[in-house]
Amino acid sequence: MIFEVWTVRPVREKLTPSPDKPSPSGSTAPGKHRQRQAAPDKAWVTDITYVRTQEGFAYLAVVIDLFSRRVIGWSMQSRQTTDVVLQALIMAVWRWKPKNMVLVHSDQGSQFTSMDWAAFLKHHNLEHSMSRRGNCHDCEIIRAA
Repeated sequence: MIFEVWTVRPVREKLTPSPDKPSPSGSTAPGKHRQRQAAPDKAWVTDITYVRTQEGFAYLAVVIDLFSRRVIGWSMQSRQTTDVVLQALIMAVWRWKPKNMVLVHSDQGSQFTSMDWAAFLKHHNLEHSMSRRGNCHDCEIIRAA
């Protein structure tokens, strides 16, 4: 209605990744997590999303094992911080206690590029892999869950 009265039209920008902006530190290995996993605890994928509630938004972080396609860790909080993704990963590590190195794949969100995230991964023998910049399809498995 307002658009018709003022003859204003919204402009939709096409968001493209900036080639000038370097990728955050960490491995951007988009192909590694796509390989078929022969056993559990070889590769996990993680992401964060929001859920609308009557009290506002809640942020849900999930860790999925790529072999079993099961949720192995999750956390929900009222703020989208590194803590919400760390709590999900802590649950996965605590429940499954992987004995060998596990590939943990995520996007390049600020929660997954923080120093706390990197320190936790290193301390628990987890190898970080990140999506390519601007490629939402690299974490498609978690969106299908």
